[in-house]
Amino acid sequence: LHDNMKLKVNSACAPSERLDFFKPSVPFAVLKERYHFEKRVIDLIEVPEPVLCFFCKYHHLQDLPIAGNLGPADIQRVIHEVKQLQSFFTASSRYMVKHSKYSGQPVTKSSDLMDAFILSGSVDLRQKEVLEREIGEAQQALEAIAVGYRELEQQDVALRQEDNRLRKEKNELLKVKDNRKKLEANIESRQTKLTTLRGSSFDLKVLEEQCEEAVSKVQEKRVLCFNELVAKVHVCLEAAHNRIKAGLSAASVEVLHSYLADRYQRKKREWDNAEQEYERAKEKENSVKTVTQNKLTLAKSKSNGVENPMKDDRLSRIFSTLPEDLGEIDDKIHEYHTMAELCFGDEGVLKEYEEREKQIERLQEEVKEEEGSVDRDKQSIDGLKQSWLEPLRKLVDEKVSAKFGEFFRQMNCAGEVRLKENENFGKYGVEILVKFRSSEELQALSAHRQSGGERSVSTMLYLMALQEITKCPFRAVDEINQGMDPANERRIFDLIVQTASQPNTSQYFLLTPKLLQNLNYSPAVRVHIVANGQEMVKYSEWNMDSFLI
Repeated sequence: LHDNMKLKVNSACAPSERLDFFKPSVPFAVLKERYHFEKRVIDLIEVPEPVLCFFCKYHHLQDLPIAGNLGPADIQRVIHEVKQLQSFFTASSRYMVKHSKYSGQPVTKSSDLMDAFILSGSVDLRQKEVLEREIGEAQQALEAIAVGYRELEQQDVALRQEDNRLRKEKNELLKVKDNRKKLEANIESRQTKLTTLRGSSFDLKVLEEQCEEAVSKVQEKRVLCFNELVAKVHVCLEAAHNRIKAGLSAASVEVLHSYLADRYQRKKREWDNAEQEYERAKEKENSVKTVTQNKLTLAKSKSNGVENPMKDDRLSRIFSTLPEDLGEIDDKIHEYHTMAELCFGDEGVLKEYEEREKQIERLQEEVKEEEGSVDRDKQSIDGLKQSWLEPLRKLVDEKVSAKFGEFFRQMNCAGEVRLKENENFGKYGVEILVKFRSSEELQALSAHRQSGGERSVSTMLYLMALQEITKCPFRAVDEINQGMDPANERRIFDLIVQTASQPNTSQYFLLTPKLLQNLNYSPAVRVHIVANGQEMVKYSEWNMDSFLI
């Protein structure tokens, strides 16, 4: 238009926003109900949506209401009450309102509306029919051109197929030509070499000696390598033997500890039972002594406190009344023995008490010996425990936990790995503590505190922290990015790429159904896309050259 037809045409770019983005500052329903406005300027214009969006963005048509006949009082009420409205129309005037930034008072400017003089011309029906007929003819010509274009497209497809076939034949002929040139060059070099050999004279014995010398040197190198391999195998075997021996020693110590602990508990129960028996015997002894003392006191009271009854006249008279027959005296003696036994108790009880005391002393000595043996075993176990516990603590704190915390700091989070110790070796473990938000404290990793994505991130970083102490040729990670948000997935991928790209590290296989866009790949990363399905091309028909063409 500007260069060829020399026309000056104003143009503008349509805004990127849609029409529903431009909302009126005052809802039209409120203006219609309270202030009797009838339409908006935007409702009276029929243009394409991009043009309407342009007018709304730069001329604010959505905020231009129109009223029929408003009285002066109604106009003043609109000006003072609706402060968001900067312009509006009545039947004959346009009002523009501005509010002072200092006093807030409105400043109003009104102007009369002019008569319409743009886009008001009439339509020439005859010219319209001529134009419509020309348009129909142009459409028919366009359809004929479209038919010809489709035919040309079909011819173009056929020509492209023929071109591809000829290109394949050309490539095959070029390959045949290259193979022929290689064969000709090879034949020529062989002929030259043959000619050289025929023209030169050489000593077979010298060549044979040189070959034998080279073979002997190779054999010597093989022997040295074999000896070195044998020495390293012996070192490995010795290390494995020491490891097995240490494991067996630890197992035997643990078995001995369990045996001694059981034996100690059994002896302790026997000691408790013996103490209970001793207490019962002592109580029985005290009760017997009490009864005996009571009987002795009763006897003294009966004899009026006389130590030698034969010197007492009254007792002499009592003894004179006793029978002189030996049988009767024996009966009396038996009677008095019975009475004495009733007074002084059973001798078997005292003997049992003495035996129990000896048994208690013997058990106390055995308990002391067992306690000494247990203390020695405990010292031996503590020594063995320290021999592997300190290196384990150092490994977890200085290597695993440090690397784990470093990975988390790169993600603006915090993490720590601790060794969970216990008196029972079977309850030893590793505790992982993580913090993904600054307002939280370090918390143990579990299914109840962290989300699935956070657990995936923590697990992947823990495996990466272990790679320096666990040597293996490769590591396979299956769908570790499932459940992660895009930010964490991108950070984890960057860490994996950074770690796997370092020298002397294990090879990573990351299996995933998806990858984010614009990830950072190093030269050591390879992406393999596995395509499968019913609509896939068969492997026998796969031809990369034809696909690229």
